[in-house]
Amino acid sequence: LCAHRAGVVHRDIKPANVMLTANGGVKLMDFGIARRAGNVATRLTQTGFLIGTILYMAPEQLRGSPTDELSDIWAYGVMFYELLAGRNPFEAPEPAAVMFKITSETPRAVSEVVPDAPTELGHVLEKLLAKDPDHRYQSLEDVLFDLGPMLSELKRREAVHLLEEAKSLLSQSNTGAATVVIRRVLDLD
Repeated sequence: LCAHRAGVVHRDIKPANVMLTANGGVKLMDFGIARRAGNVATRLTQTGFLIGTILYMAPEQLRGSPTDELSDIWAYGVMFYELLAGRNPFEAPEPAAVMFKITSETPRAVSEVVPDAPTELGHVLEKLLAKDPDHRYQSLEDVLFDLGPMLSELKRREAVHLLEEAKSLLSQSNTGAATVVIRRVLDLD
């Protein structure tokens, strides 16, 4: 998000390039093949060379089209799917098979892999992984906007669950543990 706001396309978003900070924040690392968005001079690469990691490349990258923010959004979608499902949506034993899946196959619905995932989350992932960049999210802000209500609902459910746990602990006169649980509820807000 910050890179795109600064006009930078990363071009190699993958788990190995995402780090958690000590305070729980997320940092994108290794801008070695990044370029300024819209800068034609930095788009030029040798014909026939792929830049990036195949498992996270957008279909348009594999077809040799210029990369832009939408390619990064695709890679974010692949990582998001992978985080939820525990596997890459396009993994295959050979690079050619991975490329075929990325350009031609729709990944298994996340609801099939994670049955209790909200239906809306499946729609977000489908849009993140749209083969046609014009049908993909056009900014990460749009993704966050669509995820906002789901995140609020998940926080609400977790708060209700934690409050029940705190009540149970209080009924057992375990005020220390109940206080810890109540702090977790407050941290959700």
